[in-house]
Amino acid sequence: MAGRAFRTAIAALLVTALYACSGDDGDDEVNSPTIDAVYVAVLRHLDLPTAPDDEPTTVYVVDLEDEPLSLDDQVAIIQELDGTYDIQFFDTLDAVTDLDEDGHLVAPADVPLVVIGAPTTDGDSDRLMVRTELITDDGDATAWQLTLDGEEGELRVVASNQIQPELLVDPAA
Repeated sequence: MAGRAFRTAIAALLVTALYACSGDDGDDEVNSPTIDAVYVAVLRHLDLPTAPDDEPTTVYVVDLEDEPLSLDDQVAIIQELDGTYDIQFFDTLDAVTDLDEDGHLVAPADVPLVVIGAPTTDGDSDRLMVRTELITDDGDATAWQLTLDGEEGELRVVASNQIQPELLVDPAA
């Protein structure tokens, strides 16, 4: 009987040690924003044109993450934006852009195209940084390095630095 109690105590200690070594303090879910919260903050920040009627504005969003956005994340983004935009997600830039006969990048007609890069953490402040590029039907591309911060899962853009577009530009000849 004593041997069984000893084995149970050892097993309990091992489980406790493994949990402690995993580094999981239980707060990760509260402090780390979800990818859909990042996308919602970025899309709300952009000054996207709205449709003149009551219909939602169509927006193409290209996800440049290593892993494509899950359908659950896409649905969460659409629901959070509450019908303001008719968002269509694409996994590659090639799926929504073309080149004209002169080799210039052609944006989708009458639909803003937003490219959202993978969020990274600013080591100094633990804020999120995300590269975002936008091209509208006029063909002008604009890019920003956005800084996001927030509490309780509600992110907002707290800084926006305009940078040179790298993705929505004509390919090198």
